[in-house]
Amino acid sequence: MGLLRRVLGRRVLALDEAELAALFANHARAVIDVGTGNGRPILLRAAAEPTTLALGIDADAAAMAEASRRAARSPTKGGLPNALFLVAAVETLPEPLGHRFDEVTVLFPWGSLLRGIVAAEPALLGGLVDLLTADGRLTIMLSLTEHDAGLGGVPTSLDRDALGPLTSAAAAAGLDVVGCRLATRDEVLATGSSWAKRIRAGTPARPAWLVRAVKPGISDLTSHPAAPVRQRSSGDR
Repeated sequence: MGLLRRVLGRRVLALDEAELAALFANHARAVIDVGTGNGRPILLRAAAEPTTLALGIDADAAAMAEASRRAARSPTKGGLPNALFLVAAVETLPEPLGHRFDEVTVLFPWGSLLRGIVAAEPALLGGLVDLLTADGRLTIMLSLTEHDAGLGGVPTSLDRDALGPLTSAAAAAGLDVVGCRLATRDEVLATGSSWAKRIRAGTPARPAWLVRAVKPGISDLTSHPAAPVRQRSSGDR
């Protein structure tokens, strides 16, 4: 079983699986932001949806220190008891998180996470799929900087062809790809991503791409056990 390590300010503490299970049980739904960085999208999500467990995970505990400290405050002082931050490598996500989340987001990754996403590395993509519940949604937003473009297998620019390996691999992993398109600036800003704001993602000079996929529900699979997973290239739900 994967070790659960919770970030609380500058401290990293073990999190008991029973405590984690109680958090899931006490909330109507759960979302996770993978590679959350400074955790700002999780704070915004937790504040907007008090009945949702919002979990951010990143390999860099220090990056999440301030967000986790803010979340741990008393609710009367702006604390968010439904926000949780865990430290773990994206390639080896803790097993207790499997099949728990109604939504998984990967928002403007960079470095090795960006390279793994655009190359659709099986271990990485498989880990993201395993996080989802039946009917769960995977949302990925991507934008390239001059530093990342063309390095380590990252394309020099993004378009549907460049994202073909990702959407094809998602469909092969059992997801229904429901959208692959340019994101609007408003959609980018709505994520709350500090990195996206910093690099001005979603502007004409730095386009952003939005990929969405859904994990078929149990009823879908039992009703059409032999039907292939569809990949929809136009439109978005």
